[in-house]
Amino acid sequence: MRLSIIGGGQIGTSVARAAARSGNYRDITISEADPEARKALKALLADDPATKRITVTDSNAKAANRADLVVLATPIDQFGPVTQEIAPKL
Repeated sequence: MRLSIIGGGQIGTSVARAAARSGNYRDITISEADPEARKALKALLADDPATKRITVTDSNAKAANRADLVVLATPIDQFGPVTQEIAPKL
């Protein structure tokens, strides 16, 4: 199963790390819009052998397009805009 998480903050990262450790997902992607946060997230994930295979992208649509399951882990005020953005890809 392919999992995509929209939002690379604490919640999104925790979900991705737990999913990676579970071994139940063959492909995990996190979408993070902020370039500095994305860079930090990539470094964090690279330090853990269980999570180095997680892909980090800047595109919510790309992440949603390749997923069987999408988790929204953005601030609540972003749910509407993000849902509208990814809906055509689901």
